[in-house]
Parts: sequence; structure tokens; C-alpha cells
Amino acid sequence: MSSNLAIKLRSGTQQAHTSAENVGFMKCFLKGVVDRDCNALEQIPDKKAFKDKYRQALNALPVDDITAERIVAEANNAFGFNLQMAQELEGSLIKALGQVLFNSLTRSQNSGSTEVA
Repeated sequence: MSSNLAIKLRSGTQQAHTSAENVGFMKCFLKGVVDRDCNALEQIPDKKAFKDKYRQALNALPVDDITAERIVAEANNAFGFNLQMAQELEGSLIKALGQVLFNSLTRSQNSGSTEVA
């Protein structure tokens, strides 16, 4: 019995996944602007093989359609929480980037405009 859970999760969470990836903080995270040390996927040598095996395991689970729908709903709920967290982190990231920019603009000590050079 195949539940096709991986396919249902992928299609059922597509909009939430896209929304999360389009938050500025996540864009910076995916581009490596934000430290990615906490990302466990970085330590997996063959990500495609890992993801294929993961999808196969999901599809092999003996779940009925009602349970699969509940799993998809819960996954969307989790994406919602992750989206909120990313939006909150975005404010901190913007503040930190602004501080770095401000520091780079004001770091050097110049002669005053009224001083004779």
C-alpha cells in the first residue's frame, strides 16, 4: 500500500513553502548571507540520494487519505510557524546589516571641514 505521502506533502505545502522562501531572512539564509552552521542538510554528502530515500520512506508509510490530509495540514501549520519566526528574524537581520553599513560609512576619521589641511 503506497500512500504517496511525499507527493501529497510536496503539492499540499507548495504555497506555504514558497511563502517561507520569499521572506527576506530566508532569501539571505539560502544565499549564505546568514550563518548556515545550524543546517543539518549541509553535512549530507549526497542530498539528492538522501531526499529520494526520504520520499520513498514517506510513500511506503501505511497511511490512509484522511491521515495523509491531516499530515499535510500539520506540515502547513509548521510552515506557518517557521514563516513567523523568519519574519521576526528578518527585523534583527535588517538592524544588523544597517549597523554594518553605518559602521563602514562612519569608521574613518577625517579632518574637519574647517581645519586647514
